[in-house]
Amino acid sequence: MGATKEQERKALEQIRKIVEGLGADSYIGMAFEGCFEIARDNIENDWGCSMKQRALEAEEKAVHLEDIVDAYERGEEKTQEEIAGLREQLEVVRNQQKESDNQITQMWNKYREQEDRAEAAEQTIIQLKAKLYDLMTA
Repeated sequence: MGATKEQERKALEQIRKIVEGLGADSYIGMAFEGCFEIARDNIENDWGCSMKQRALEAEEKAVHLEDIVDAYERGEEKTQEEIAGLREQLEVVRNQQKESDNQITQMWNKYREQEDRAEAAEQTIIQLKAKLYDLMTA
């Protein structure tokens, strides 16, 4: 049969005192750092946790988080590539817009030129009609 909780509490306290007696710079004390708290929680809560289990869980979690970070970084790289592609497309569209603006300006100028020519021709026609009328009535 296993030890009672009280026996385990006493044994834990004895071990803790032995380790404390080795001094603050003790290699054993460093190795047991955090273990006494885990042992106390195990006793009080009927758990079976160890520092090794916690370390392995933390390592697994770190690997999982590294995988997540890697995925985000790959996603970021892909997004940056997409942004670069969109910027190139935007530059193409801007150049097309400039070309279209130039064509519109040229067409507008031609329209104004033709309108001016039409007005001049209309004035000439009016003058010629007036001369014709003068000649017919003379």
